Amino acid sequence: MKKIISRMLVLALALLMMSSAAVPFAAKEATSFTDVKSNHWFCKAVTYVAEKGLMVGTDEGVFSPNVKFTRAMTVQVLSQLSGDDLSAYTDTDFPDVPEGAWFETAVSWAADKEIVVGVDGKFKPNDSVTREQLARMIHQFAEKYGIYNLFPAEYSTDDFADANRIGTWAKDDVEWAVYNGVISGVGNNRLDPGGTATRAQAAQLFYSVHYMKYEEMLPPDTKDFDALTVTESDKPRVLCWGDSMSQGYPKKLRAIASGVSVRSYSAGGDTAEHIAMKQGGLALYAAPFTIPAEKTAVLVPLLDYNYQPVISMADLGGIGLTPAYIAGIKGALYYRDGDQYYFEREEAGEEVRVDRLTRVVSSAMCDQRSEDIHIIYSGANNAYKTGDASELIKTQSSMLEYADTDKYIIIGFAGHRSKEALVTFNKSLEDHYGEHFLDFSSYLLSDGFKDAGIEPTEEDLQNIADGRLPESFRSDSVHGNSLFDQLLAEQLYKKLTELGYITPES
Repeated sequence: MKKIISRMLVLALALLMMSSAAVPFAAKEATSFTDVKSNHWFCKAVTYVAEKGLMVGTDEGVFSPNVKFTRAMTVQVLSQLSGDDLSAYTDTDFPDVPEGAWFETAVSWAADKEIVVGVDGKFKPNDSVTREQLARMIHQFAEKYGIYNLFPAEYSTDDFADANRIGTWAKDDVEWAVYNGVISGVGNNRLDPGGTATRAQAAQLFYSVHYMKYEEMLPPDTKDFDALTVTESDKPRVLCWGDSMSQGYPKKLRAIASGVSVRSYSAGGDTAEHIAMKQGGLALYAAPFTIPAEKTAVLVPLLDYNYQPVISMADLGGIGLTPAYIAGIKGALYYRDGDQYYFEREEAGEEVRVDRLTRVVSSAMCDQRSEDIHIIYSGANNAYKTGDASELIKTQSSMLEYADTDKYIIIGFAGHRSKEALVTFNKSLEDHYGEHFLDFSSYLLSDGFKDAGIEPTEEDLQNIADGRLPESFRSDSVHGNSLFDQLLAEQLYKKLTELGYITPES
């Protein structure tokens, strides 16, 4: 199994648009088709199926998203999706499938696989395909090729007012499609099983099925995240990312660098990955759940960038995360009852069904500016056992890539499992980040005591030998004290000016 966890097949043959509280984003994506715009709900799907060669335009640069999709077109795409050798499928028993027709091979293949059985003895290739026919074909295709959804939306056709209009022959297929999120409603609590599908809707369907076949999950909904924009600014601002080791110095840096905005996004207990998920470098997903119309806290399953349950995101609901956006709805995201996470919308509105993995957009992601300077001090809660810093570098680099910046400072570890591991770890960080690296640990041992006006105690010397933060700079067994924070702020200010990020006149 490649990535595991996928829930809700999204297909939304008539995808519901974002509702209620508007998200402060602007769409960016575009396609080569003149009639597919970046703000169209089907833009990503059309781009995907075109790149994969599953669907082509109806003319040069034209996709015709609103044109009806036919039965012949459906089996043609499914036959390509199968990956089968189609050379043996040369004829069919359907009288309305002419020899040599462009869809003859696909119809022959589909009939052999029992994906289609025809209508009154005929295939009716040019008939528009209905939503329940699509459900039937996709269900049969999924069963034949072992395609499944490990985390379904778990909805039922009973949830829709027109469920009694589903043909008896297609009831199990539509039930499967709705349960897995492959087909959703078209509005007004209706499924419209006999309604015809458009090329745009078919593109969304085949995007989902192709992705699920090869990734064992549906394509996550990342519309909110994809549409985030960076606010242009001509004034430098310092963003401090970290855990409890980083909570004290921002206030002191703010006092030293007067005139420069310093914002802290540090939360106690967060791992390097938790920090990156709030910042945007790594993904944080909400799995299928329903956001009620009223302002009520509801349980929401959260998954990390590896599609695994989020465990112990200590300050979830706090600094940098909430208010958050899920499926376009703004609300508070927090935890209680252990590792149970809850979401409560900010304003009442329409009920929203999140029927697939959906990327959470944090408040920190919505607050990024072009001239931001990023200071990252993370990894203390990861309990790295060796001097190998590769995993931390990978996580921190994801943050820098997302920020799209070359203005940053990485603070080295101040303590580790052993002195040798500490030195090796920080050397790896320095080799990777170069002038952007601040070796605060070495500074404390070489000049920290002198600059603080104190002499190291015997306990300090023992701590240094053990690779731990000296007691004189600690408030407890792990965390730095006010003296630690002051010295760190001073060294950061020095580094910020040396790199030319800020000036005394800033």
